[in-house]
Amino acid sequence: MNKKIFAFASSVANTFCDFTLDLAINKYSVYKILFYTSLISFLFQVIYGLQVGIEFNLSSIPIILFYGIAMLLGYLCYVKSLKCLPIGFAGLLENLDLFLVLIIDIILGYITINLRFIILFLLFIISILWFGLETNKLKDEIKIKKIKWIGITFILLSILFYTSEPYLIKIASSTGANEVAINFGYSLFAIPFFFVRSKGKESKEGKIDKKGIVLILLIGLFEAIYYICGTIGFIYESPIIVNIIAELRVFMLILLSAIFKTDKLNIRKVLAMILGITSVILLAM
Repeated sequence: MNKKIFAFASSVANTFCDFTLDLAINKYSVYKILFYTSLISFLFQVIYGLQVGIEFNLSSIPIILFYGIAMLLGYLCYVKSLKCLPIGFAGLLENLDLFLVLIIDIILGYITINLRFIILFLLFIISILWFGLETNKLKDEIKIKKIKWIGITFILLSILFYTSEPYLIKIASSTGANEVAINFGYSLFAIPFFFVRSKGKESKEGKIDKKGIVLILLIGLFEAIYYICGTIGFIYESPIIVNIIAELRVFMLILLSAIFKTDKLNIRKVLAMILGITSVILLAM
């Protein structure tokens, strides 16, 4: 089976995970939601692990733990950056990881560069920038939240942590760990952290009702699929290809937002989406 299908599945699951998470954290206590969804995601991964096995050995344990710490720090830096930067600007800066991963892949020999790849990669970058600029033409957000240097520092740190993700996964895999054990490293640190934060001063805000429980179950399921499929993709494919496929989430999120009337599409956004999706499909072939 072509393992790129796992990268596509991860991107789709991540899209629905983020979209559903956005609904939940705007109504309920953020860290309560993050704690419960991380816990549910972990349980779904355990169920998956009971079917395929949970594989690791002594040499892979330090890598798994380092991976878990790096992913949690990357997430926390990203959250911190959003307090100091417009989300659109942060999203554009995030694309720097594509260049870092591309350079590392070339150095490590994971990918061979040819003219076709260069053209398609540039077209994809153009589509992302074009789409981002169209999305941010309305400056309402920037009037409220000004760009601060500390925010840029946090987003760059986040990029560095997330850039390490595919290579830590590959190292952990080469030392005997499978996708289940690798992701347990993140759960080991994230669940206790979110639990502690959920007991803070905001813990009484946004009491979780039946709708919240449904959202938590959905987010946990989508998150589990996203982690498992994404990890399998990184194990078997070149990181840059998996990362590029993952960026389809940007277009899918806006499409969902347009369907549910929380965002708008115009002809230029649609053209940017077509350009981006076409270049990703051709790159993945």
